[in-house]
Amino acid sequence: MEVDFVSPSTPASPIPLLFIHGMWGNSSQFYEWIEFCHNSGIIAYAVNLPVKAGASIHDYAKAVESVIAVIGPVILVGHSMGGLVAQIVASRNTAVQKAIFIASAPAKGTKGKFLLNPFFWFHPTYLWAMLTGKLFKLERSHALRYVLNGLDREVAAQTFDSGGMESGRVLREIAIGVKVGRITCPTLVIGCEKDRILPPSLQDNIAILYQSDMILADTGHTVQLEDYNEKVIGAIIRWARR
Repeated sequence: MEVDFVSPSTPASPIPLLFIHGMWGNSSQFYEWIEFCHNSGIIAYAVNLPVKAGASIHDYAKAVESVIAVIGPVILVGHSMGGLVAQIVASRNTAVQKAIFIASAPAKGTKGKFLLNPFFWFHPTYLWAMLTGKLFKLERSHALRYVLNGLDREVAAQTFDSGGMESGRVLREIAIGVKVGRITCPTLVIGCEKDRILPPSLQDNIAILYQSDMILADTGHTVQLEDYNEKVIGAIIRWARR
């Protein structure tokens, strides 16, 4: 597992941010936000989750906790699947001071009906991955339509090309539902108005579950790569410093 790190250009705030990417993602998706943190006096880390065939979302949570064991108290910032990882870690690790869930996958018990987009259930590649736990990747057309729809076409293509594989077991766990314990630290949920895979209505229900603060961004799912992203990371930092 790799962890990217940046120290700030001005005296640091006492608690660092730890970014957790989503499916098919990596730490490079947060480089602009890490640079923003650098210029704002925030220590920031971004983890590359240890993706492999048969990996569970709880394996990812343990990996994040191994980072926390080294760096100490943190504010978690999880995007998409990483948002669910952040929920799991925040529910059981007292070193998490605050947690932010961006366009997050839901935990079991989140109000409202959540179903994966039909192409996951009926597409043979995705269904086989869920059944076997093998590594898989979204088809380009699906990624561009559902996950990268808010991005400039060239940026979306580059993001898809640089993206990795994902464990089918993790997709199955999200589809079935992952139980998360009680979260006692302050939480913020960020929904994305143009999100076609984990829409704002679902983010509203996550916020209700955890009694979270809520922000709605005028973006697609992959907000950290959109032109609007500096406003979002700015809002995250302001909330984190409260």
